[in-house]
Amino acid sequence: VRFDIIMARDFEEEALARLSSGEVQFDVWFPTSQRIPVAVAGSLIQPLNHDYLPNLQANVWPQLADPYYDQGSRYTVPYVTYTTGIGWRIDLADSADIEGQANPWDVFWNEKYSGVIGMLDSFTDVIPVALFHNGVADPSQATEAELVAAGDALVELIDLVDIRYRIDGSYAGLPEGRYAIHQAWSGDLVNSQYFWPGGEDEGTTRYLWPAKSE
Repeated sequence: VRFDIIMARDFEEEALARLSSGEVQFDVWFPTSQRIPVAVAGSLIQPLNHDYLPNLQANVWPQLADPYYDQGSRYTVPYVTYTTGIGWRIDLADSADIEGQANPWDVFWNEKYSGVIGMLDSFTDVIPVALFHNGVADPSQATEAELVAAGDALVELIDLVDIRYRIDGSYAGLPEGRYAIHQAWSGDLVNSQYFWPGGEDEGTTRYLWPAKSE
């Protein structure tokens, strides 16, 4: 039985082009959530037959079985669960500036860490941080005005803390000491242990997934 998979998280435009061409056929596609509406509108993917997916309703968390980007899981199923939070080094940053705050996301606007703080270069991860900073509890329900305010808050970071946007800041930049604090995917921070220079203490790394405000 032929079972082809296209995993194109880092090459999604290329993946969409290949699917649109009709020259290749794939059984499984690994997209990010923002590409699903494009694929559906272009009839590039087919609806799922839930008769073949009994575990989706029986064992998957309700919020993942009925996600905001594909209500009813008509076209997709989740493949993994991870979190996006804050990574830092306790020898370079004061944990109280993060764990001790009512809104830990505010640390990215703390001038104390100018030049040594960063975020992921992913708009789907960065915009929610600004929304949380502004007190918006659910980014998926943000209004146009709230999104504009979030954009202004992110622009403010350029002069306020000399913010840097990098995809490797959490798993490589923190171990190398280029950052004291960095927005982080939980899996990347776990993998950061492999990027520490020899002889240095990887136990100085911390991670927090802040609770959502009510």
